[in-house]
Amino acid sequence: MTAAWSSLMTKTLLASAELRTMEQGAVYHDEVGYNSRLDEIQAAVLNVKFKRIDSYNESRRKNAALYIDTLLHRASDARRER
Repeated sequence: MTAAWSSLMTKTLLASAELRTMEQGAVYHDEVGYNSRLDEIQAAVLNVKFKRIDSYNESRRKNAALYIDTLLHRASDARRER
């Protein structure tokens, strides 16, 4: 039996145990989740924003690079001052 197969079987057994527990009554979870739905206005806004997601992501990448450069330069300057 491969490790992947063993992992899949473990996950399947855990999922079936969770289903049995749910049938028996109240279930308490370790993870926090949300039950939310989009209204029409939110969906319309997200449709517009989704068309621009590539430019948003590129902007985030540029900002991240700037932060990394700045932090690395400050760290190297601080080492030189010691």
